Amino acid sequence: MKTRNKENGKVIFYIAHIELPDINALAHRVLANCIALREAGYKPVLIGYSKDKNTSKDIRETHFKVNGFDCFNVPYPISNMDWVKDTVTYKKFTDLISDYFSEGVHSIVCCSIGSTNFYGLMRFAKKHGIHMVSDTEDWFDYFAGNIIRRTYKRLDEEVYVKVLKPKIKNVITISSFLYNYYTDAHNCNCIIVPSLTVSTDKRFQNLPEYVNDGVLRYVYSGNPGYKGSKDRIDWCVKAFAKFAPSHAKFDIFGISLDGFIEQFPEYESAARDEKITFHGFCDNKTCLEAIARADFSVFARLISQPTLAGFPTKFSECLAMGVPSVTTPTSDLKDYIINGVNGFVSEDATYDSFEKAFAESCKVTEEQITEIHKNCKKDKRLDCISYVKILGDYFDNMK
Repeated sequence: MKTRNKENGKVIFYIAHIELPDINALAHRVLANCIALREAGYKPVLIGYSKDKNTSKDIRETHFKVNGFDCFNVPYPISNMDWVKDTVTYKKFTDLISDYFSEGVHSIVCCSIGSTNFYGLMRFAKKHGIHMVSDTEDWFDYFAGNIIRRTYKRLDEEVYVKVLKPKIKNVITISSFLYNYYTDAHNCNCIIVPSLTVSTDKRFQNLPEYVNDGVLRYVYSGNPGYKGSKDRIDWCVKAFAKFAPSHAKFDIFGISLDGFIEQFPEYESAARDEKITFHGFCDNKTCLEAIARADFSVFARLISQPTLAGFPTKFSECLAMGVPSVTTPTSDLKDYIINGVNGFVSEDATYDSFEKAFAESCKVTEEQITEIHKNCKKDKRLDCISYVKILGDYFDNMK
């Protein structure tokens, strides 16, 4: 039987429902965290999921490199039978982890892999003296699929959140809401790591330089969800149509004009403002280029358990590009935005409050907006390098 080299073990397995290298937002989070851990002296190994039908069922045969990391994939579950089989995928994980025993495995970090897989890895980790960690970056309140799948996912999440994570004690949280939940209710060993960015991310390279050209440019980019279930795009359109000066423009990516009017017929007149352009769904590069040129990124969200528990990736990415946001105070955004200094955040997550913040952003002078952009450019709090010591100390002193 293979045995783990406990002396100076520095290998950290990061297992998550990610599509590498950068297909989904969770992949960006995992890679940023892993870069910080590597700088702290650890050796992260990533295991994700692939929707490629040709993905080998032998996890060892899927090896590839991303940013210098060893990466592996398991096939993404599609059918109901695939989902059932995926609940015992941990056996593939443990076989691969055993291959690294000679190097010294320090810990296993899991993110959104389901309670059965998590429990299997917990038992494996305990048997071999490996630290078990949960990276917790959201709190689900809605589950897609047929009634059987929805019911299973809801029960699975309950077990995952309320039973297994508190049992392992080590929890990386993305927000103070989750930090407080796991420390106050379950006395866990927690750390807050928001959505981080990587300065060398290829997505942020070769983007247009921001130019203060006298046009006040706002951009929304994302999937607002049906009738604003994720982002209140209707608030953004209404506020812009009401307060934007004549030299302003608003580019909206992620929903078409017809789609918006279908969902929000009461705001059809506002949506047809000649200063507003709906681009529909566009590729990520096109959206990032528009944001890079913008004076402000704008999005609004209601206060709910999921919005408090998460941390908006779009805010982190905009800050990395030096672009300020106009938004509502969901998650921990009030800790990062000072009105008129590096963006605008409303006092409350209500339309009236958001409207006031948006109206203030419309009053900025060219000199003020230039200074706000400079302040954002200098703000490195969400760069993964800023978390090297924080993450390093956390893993060095793992319970």
